[in-house]
This record gives sequence, structure tokens and C-alpha cells, in this order.
Amino acid sequence: MNESLYNKLLEALPLPLKRRITREDLNWLDKKINNLDTVTSWYRNNGSFDDFTRDVIGDIINEFVMEMKGDDIKIISNDEYGEMFDDDDLERHFVLYWDIIPILGMIYKNVLLTKWNK
Repeated sequence: MNESLYNKLLEALPLPLKRRITREDLNWLDKKINNLDTVTSWYRNNGSFDDFTRDVIGDIINEFVMEMKGDDIKIISNDEYGEMFDDDDLERHFVLYWDIIPILGMIYKNVLLTKWNK
């Protein structure tokens, strides 16, 4: 990720995300978006580009929260399942990072359009 894109993303983030997201996080997201496989025919036949953008970036954000922010999520003990993520804290993390979906959609629109048109 070049400095210009990094600054553009950082500037667009809401304040709570600016405090939490790191350069490493943004590089991870950039790599995932740029390395997307081509679009499935289902989206072309049944969905719109906006649906594709929201769903694909949403999936990337969900993966990001689990992979990159999992250590920040509260762990609880459960008699039946052992240690597991606290549902409320997990939801709080997802909601916080979902705010970046429209920002990434806007900033990576050309990349996503290229994937859409392949």
C-alpha cells in the first residue's frame, strides 16, 4: 500500500477506527482486496455491483476481525464449549469494523470494478 492510499484511508476512517486500526491492518485489507478472485457468475446474474462490493468487503472485514483482532476480543469460559469469544464483545468488534465497508468500497471501487468485469 502506497503512502497516498494509506493517508486517504486513514483520513476517511471514523475516529474510533483511527484509534484502533494500524498500518499493518490497512496493508492486510489492501492485500485481501487486491488479491480477490474473479466474481462468481451468481453476482453478475442475480446481484448488482453494489451488492458484490458490500458482500465481498463484508466477508473480508469479518475475516479481518477474527484473524487480526481476535486477541482483542474478550474470551469467556463456557461449561459446554470451554473457552470461547464473548458474544457481546465479538458483536461490538464486528459493528465497529463494519463502518469501514463503505469507505473501502469507495476507495477500492476501480479495483473491484476490474474484478467485476473479468
